[in-house]
Amino acid sequence: AGGVASDSERQLTVGGTAVVPVDLFHRFSYTALGHLHRPQWVGDTRTVRYSGTPLAYSFSEEHDKSVTVVELDAVGACTVEEVPVPVGRSVRTITGTMSELLDRTDAAEIAPAFVRAVVTDTTVVRDAKLTLQQVYPHVVEIQMDAAWATADIAAPRFEGGRMSPIGALEQFWE
Repeated sequence: AGGVASDSERQLTVGGTAVVPVDLFHRFSYTALGHLHRPQWVGDTRTVRYSGTPLAYSFSEEHDKSVTVVELDAVGACTVEEVPVPVGRSVRTITGTMSELLDRTDAAEIAPAFVRAVVTDTTVVRDAKLTLQQVYPHVVEIQMDAAWATADIAAPRFEGGRMSPIGALEQFWE
């Protein structure tokens, strides 16, 4: 209990239990936990820790990646060092209008990463991915976050329970 999950983690249960109190581990010099992708201490002691993963599995993992080196001495005292590790490609989320995204001063720094672009233009954007790939070659996700993109669109009206293919096409374009 107390660990912070990322979007890419599935619920894990052992014996029907998804979480256990951190105080169950108070008698141990150090407890290494797995499954959560963000490196983090759990509870108010410095003895229970998730080491995290060396690779990002979702855009919710835009934090630095590392490995945890733990040394235990003969009496059980431990030292913990978090060592940053370079990853093949980090993940980055960028937000703005198309012109803002294309003209960022830090675009060259972001370009090597896997990119999720949240586009906020208030008008329809054509070929967003192709356009953004000119600056961010590894853009893998585009989210349209504008009023027109999230507006409720009326469902097609099916008159008499049937619609001709041409009628369906006309309603689609309408």
